[in-house]
Amino acid sequence: MCLKLNEKHLEIAKILVEKIKNEQTISYSELSEKVGIILGKNSELYHYIGDLSYYSFDNEMPLISAIVVRKEENMSGEGFYGVYEDKRDIKVNKNKHIEVFIEELNRVMKYDNWDKLIELL
Repeated sequence: MCLKLNEKHLEIAKILVEKIKNEQTISYSELSEKVGIILGKNSELYHYIGDLSYYSFDNEMPLISAIVVRKEENMSGEGFYGVYEDKRDIKVNKNKHIEVFIEELNRVMKYDNWDKLIELL
């Protein structure tokens, strides 16, 4: 997959990396406010987050989108599981969502070279 990443990707990545360094997640709504992208069914924000996860995985990093969560449930959205299935080549049933989310979130938080993502962008 050849992704065309831009300044908005970098802006979002910097916010996500800062959250990771503080061992925090961020809600879709908080992230949308910070970057000025309106949330909706097919919001561009979801595409940016997905692109960053594909890019991070392709560069030997965990799926960074695991830290972006739905505020009500403190869990990743459906798009995360699509990227997870695509990149990890594992089918995820709904009854495994919590387990998969926690597993990937732990990978993200334990990974200690997120500055690499910023440098690559």
